Amino acid sequence: MQCNTNQEVVINNFYKLWNRKIESTVLYIFLVEIRYKDMKNLDSLPQEFYEYVEKNIFSDCDRLILKDRDRDYPFPVEFAITQIRCRRKTASKLSWLNGYTRFIYPCGQVAEQSTHQAVAWYHSMLAGRWKRVADLTAGLGIDAFTMALASNKVTAVEYDSARAEAIRHNAAVIGLNDLTTLHADCTEWIGTSSDFDVIFIDPARRDDADSRTFRLSDSLPDIISCRNKILEKTNLLMVKVSPFLDISSAIRELPETREIHSVCVRGECKEILIIMSGVTTESTRTPGNITVKVVDLPQDVDREEIECGVMPCLISSFECLLSELGNSGAPIAVSEDIAAGSYLYDPNAGMHKIGAGSKLCHDLPGLKRMGPNTDIYLSASYYENFPGRIFRIDRLADKKFIKSLKGEGRSVVTRNYHMPASSLKASIGLKEDDTKFLFGMRMGARDKNIILDCTRLK
Repeated sequence: MQCNTNQEVVINNFYKLWNRKIESTVLYIFLVEIRYKDMKNLDSLPQEFYEYVEKNIFSDCDRLILKDRDRDYPFPVEFAITQIRCRRKTASKLSWLNGYTRFIYPCGQVAEQSTHQAVAWYHSMLAGRWKRVADLTAGLGIDAFTMALASNKVTAVEYDSARAEAIRHNAAVIGLNDLTTLHADCTEWIGTSSDFDVIFIDPARRDDADSRTFRLSDSLPDIISCRNKILEKTNLLMVKVSPFLDISSAIRELPETREIHSVCVRGECKEILIIMSGVTTESTRTPGNITVKVVDLPQDVDREEIECGVMPCLISSFECLLSELGNSGAPIAVSEDIAAGSYLYDPNAGMHKIGAGSKLCHDLPGLKRMGPNTDIYLSASYYENFPGRIFRIDRLADKKFIKSLKGEGRSVVTRNYHMPASSLKASIGLKEDDTKFLFGMRMGARDKNIILDCTRLK
């Protein structure tokens, strides 16, 4: 739900509904998402506001609304409850920023859409240090704050006035007095701005009905139509897009692409990052020469690491050329390859996204793909730096063994299998376990259904 600047009508209409005793959870959430109407006076919020948030951080927000909506507080209680919801939603995602008591979320949507702190750190490392940086769609300001902490001179541009005010307020809270915040339409502002060493943009991926969109042409601003104007102002443009975006179509629509980064946090793909440049050479004009990278980042970040410019200790990384992507050249495993003590390799989500089976099998001798359409790998050798999870195969599970597992602990994963993991787990009657796994999959050229009993190593 978009936050609106004018609140009186919305609130009055809500209370009319409430007085008719329409007690719906949807209405509770609707009230909580209402923005504090006086965003320009965030600095004047009383100490009691922050004490209320801290005191009730683990309380049920719907109950808080019922209990406190009519009480006379010296602060907007609905806005305080928004802070509670947002801080809980971002507890691990923005842990170091939530350590600042006076850090403000202008509305619930920005908490959901904000960049993960580890991903922002990675963006900062790519941008470098001592650079002039512009974030054209600053949102909550996470990328702008992180790049500013890394000794860059940052201009944060935000179209929404309330979010721009929150960026200004939060920058002061964090101690970023040199960060410049502008309330402007970036597509108009960029035409009159000075040049920058790096420009970052994260186009909005929701339509007027607040539904998710995945095509570049549906994003706001439309990066396809405005990219030339932006590239006139920089030689390095970083475009954050949906992890569901088709990479091939993105390269066709953005021919200035030089690098594609599939960015994960603890195995979960958070985004596709497109690096573009207006400067071309013979080698960069060829799409096959585009560099493709997959990084898996740790979740935790602290301010000192960002300020020191220390590269995150990656869980794993992978790099190849676009021309090397594909799975057709990967050897396919056969039944005789399965043996107790051999290893099963499950790529992280970023690797699944790019489809680099042929390159993986070329780089890791003896690695085989479990099936033409099964993106899991098998080898008698242990490769510690594999970009994903690693398991030891304990046995090929037959019907008798599967039946004996009832009531035992196993996590269940299925890849290209005839039933989802939840159904397979329920049919066997398993409890959850963090180290013991069952993998259901189709293997071999004939897509034979098998189940492997495994122990997680990494």
